Amino acid sequence: MKHLLVVAGLLVAVSAGPALAGVIDGSKVNLATLRGNVASVSRASEGDAGVAATRALYPAGGVDSRFVPTETEPAWWQVDFGVGVTHSVQNYEILIYNGAFSKMTYRVETSVDGIQWDDQTGDIALVLPEGATHVPGYVFGSFDQPVDARFVRIVELDFFNTWTGNDSKPGEAIVTWIHLTGPNTFDVNSAISLATPALGIGGTPTMTDLENPTPVEKPGLTNNFSNVSTDNYFWGVQLNVGEREGQFIPAQMTVPLDDVYAISAVALTTLKPEDDRRPTIVEIWISPTADKDDWTKITTVTLADDLYHHEIELDGSFPAQRVRFDVIATLGRECYIPQLYVYGTAVPEPMTMTLLTLGGLALLRRRR
Repeated sequence: MKHLLVVAGLLVAVSAGPALAGVIDGSKVNLATLRGNVASVSRASEGDAGVAATRALYPAGGVDSRFVPTETEPAWWQVDFGVGVTHSVQNYEILIYNGAFSKMTYRVETSVDGIQWDDQTGDIALVLPEGATHVPGYVFGSFDQPVDARFVRIVELDFFNTWTGNDSKPGEAIVTWIHLTGPNTFDVNSAISLATPALGIGGTPTMTDLENPTPVEKPGLTNNFSNVSTDNYFWGVQLNVGEREGQFIPAQMTVPLDDVYAISAVALTTLKPEDDRRPTIVEIWISPTADKDDWTKITTVTLADDLYHHEIELDGSFPAQRVRFDVIATLGRECYIPQLYVYGTAVPEPMTMTLLTLGGLALLRRRR
C-alpha cells in the first residue's frame, strides 16, 4: 500500500506541472505566424512564382508578397499549417503596404487539403473614399462561422494602383502583414511565441540604446499591429548603437515573461536585405528572474545578409523569465527591428520539482 501511495503522489505531481500552468487563450494567437508554417504565393505574384517559402509572412518594412493579378488568373498568398494540422479560423486582418491604390477586390478562402477551396467572404470591393487619395491599406473582417482549415489564402481579384497614373490597368498590391485568429485552445508550446502580451505570457518589452540609456517601453516589438504608421508602413522601433566617450554602447531589447519557461528558440525580423538599416550581430541573453542582474549570455549570432526573418535555435534547456536581444553591430549607426519572438514551453514549478524528487527517492528506497 505504501508503494501505491508513493506512485499516486508522483502522478499527482506530474499532472500538476506544465500542462495546467501553460494553457492560454488560443483565440488571441496569430495563426499566420506559428513557427513551422509554410507560406507560398501564386504564379501571378512577383519573384519565384509558385515556389513555397520556408516561413510565414512576418511583418517588416519593405518585405512583402507582391500580388499582380492578370485577366485570367487572380493572385494569392496562402499559409499552410502543416500536414495533419488544422486550426479554427474566423477573423482576418491584412496590411497592404502604403495603401497607394484606388480600388481592390479580394476574398478569403480556406481548405483542408489544398485542392478544394471554400470561399468564406465572397468578393469584397474596396473603393476610393470621397476626398481620399487611396483606399485604406488596413482591411479586416470575419467569417460567419469558425472554419477548421489547414490552408488559408488571401485572393486578390483586381488592384488599381494610383502610382501608375492609369487606373484602367491593374497594378501590384504589396501585402506585408496578415493576422488570422479563431476560437482555438492551445497549451504553451514551441510553435507559439511567448513574447505576446495578448496571451498573458509576455509583458511589455523595453529598449535601451545610445540615445535612450534609460529603458523605454516598446510594446510594438511584440504586439503584432501596434507599430503600424498612419501611412500603413510597418517599421518597428529604431535602435541606435555606437561610441560614446570611447565606449561602445549596444542596443538592448528585453522581453519579460510572466513565469519561467524553457526557451527553445528566439527570432527577430529586420528590414529587407538590401536596406542598410539592419543589425548584423546580435547576442542572446537570458535571466531566470524578473528583476535581478543575473544575466547569462547564451549565444552570439551573425545575421544572414539575405534574410529578413532570423530564427535562432537553442537547446531548450535555458530557464528564463526574461530574454534580452543585444544588438552589438549594425550596417549603420541606426537600425530598425519590427518584431521579436520567443519560443519555449512551461517548466514545472519548484514545488512540483520537489514532489517529483521526493517521490523518486521514495520509490528507490522502496525498491531497496
